[in-house]
Amino acid sequence: MSKKPEQDRAVQRAIGALREEIRESLSGRLPPRSELASRLHTSLRTVDSAMKALEREGLLDIVNGKGTFVRKHHAHAPSCDTSARALARTIRLAIEQGTYAPGSPLPKVEYFVLTNSCARNTVTQALRLLARQGYAHKKRNRWYSGRAHRPSRRGTNHPARAAHRPVVLIVVESYPAWRELFSSHNYPFMLSFCAELTAHGIHYDIVQKGGASSSAHAFPTGFREIAAHIRKLDARLRGILIVRFTKSADIGSLQEWITWLGRFGKKLVWHDWEDNTPSRMQLDLPRKNFYRCAPDERALVRAALEQLVANGHQHIGIMRCGRLEGQNWYVRRMQVLEEAVRESFPVLRIHHVRQDENIWHQGDMYYRNPLEQEDLMLAHADAVAADLGGALRSAPGKTARRRFREEMARRMPSLTALLSSPDITAVIAPNQWHAVNYYHWCVLMGLRVPRDISILSFDNWLPFSRHPLSTIDQKLDSLGFRAAHLFIEDIPVKADARGNVHCDPVCIDRGSIGPPRPAGPALTNFSSAR
Repeated sequence: MSKKPEQDRAVQRAIGALREEIRESLSGRLPPRSELASRLHTSLRTVDSAMKALEREGLLDIVNGKGTFVRKHHAHAPSCDTSARALARTIRLAIEQGTYAPGSPLPKVEYFVLTNSCARNTVTQALRLLARQGYAHKKRNRWYSGRAHRPSRRGTNHPARAAHRPVVLIVVESYPAWRELFSSHNYPFMLSFCAELTAHGIHYDIVQKGGASSSAHAFPTGFREIAAHIRKLDARLRGILIVRFTKSADIGSLQEWITWLGRFGKKLVWHDWEDNTPSRMQLDLPRKNFYRCAPDERALVRAALEQLVANGHQHIGIMRCGRLEGQNWYVRRMQVLEEAVRESFPVLRIHHVRQDENIWHQGDMYYRNPLEQEDLMLAHADAVAADLGGALRSAPGKTARRRFREEMARRMPSLTALLSSPDITAVIAPNQWHAVNYYHWCVLMGLRVPRDISILSFDNWLPFSRHPLSTIDQKLDSLGFRAAHLFIEDIPVKADARGNVHCDPVCIDRGSIGPPRPAGPALTNFSSAR
């Protein structure tokens, strides 16, 4: 069967998405093709075809070596000057991230004049542009964030009124899965989501796919009880949030539930915290009421590689963890990393090192309670010292240190192999928990981070923030904020043509990324380390 009709549909979807991008453009210039392809979850070829179609239409100018620009004379072109659009973009981002909470007064015009070194007229143009887009409104002589009409916050605790306040259903796999959302890296999403709903007078009910009989008595469980609960809420129901089921392989069941929930005609938001299943799911849902909130794995990996390239690194070590190879998030992250290097970072060379020591197989496989394993490497070092016993106590300080490090190196061949290459100057850890233990090992071996080796990880689990380790934050708190406001409906929440809602990741630099060390021997001569 020919793929041409499918390719044509992909190009048409990309054209529609680019039109939306142009309508909301605040700079008059489109992002790079690679960024658009990542954002639209399509290929570079499809983006090229869509851009050329819009160029023929007279909407775009494609200038080789300089970028793609919106033609100013076109009907879809933005109407205000470039500086006003740039300021509007800055304010809009602050509103989307919750810096300026919807309904709260925006800083006065003079504040933006002073902090952005611009004219009052520029600020006024920017605020008017945001008002047209639904991000701001003016009341008397003051500008406020969000739309003019918002749900009332008054009286939500009064029993008579509380019985009539709006509700959002949160569908989880089971009650233990609900608890795990607040003890894992998803905590920022749930905290932001629930706090925003509560602040706007919206209640949330928990329902579950299944579970133990004890929790089934407390919460609506299964298709029949959830359907009855939805009918009972009737007009009070604002919509439904379904959280990614914990079993990565349970795609069929998840697909069935999303399709079934979509038939109630309410807004349905899916928190796909792994960002790895849409390509394997066929959802028969009306696009109008369906959204998928997910961290952008491609943007996450790209941000990590950009940080390392900006610091001058060319040879990057990647640990291939045997324990993780059955988990979808890890498999996808490695695939995306390989694709990004091949397509956009030809200067980089990736060095893979197997990591299968017993230490990495301890504890909870799904890292639901990573704090319990935070000091795993330190406990391992204590065990090594105890095994050496008298050989350490009777030896002089330098000799004892050398023996200890040699034994640590022998028992951790993966990290030792990583440092045996004189070329590798940085390592990307699979996640923040691994990075913490890599850092402990390097310090115990007398290595200096980042002077000898740079370490970069993913996630931003706040209990780990006490360690001086740079990480790429998925901005799950901002994602939870946007998911909540899909139901609150007081500010626009930007989604692509397929209903995907993402947040741009941010590098949290805590000091573990530096320039590559000067050329020299490998770092495995631990006896000479400090």
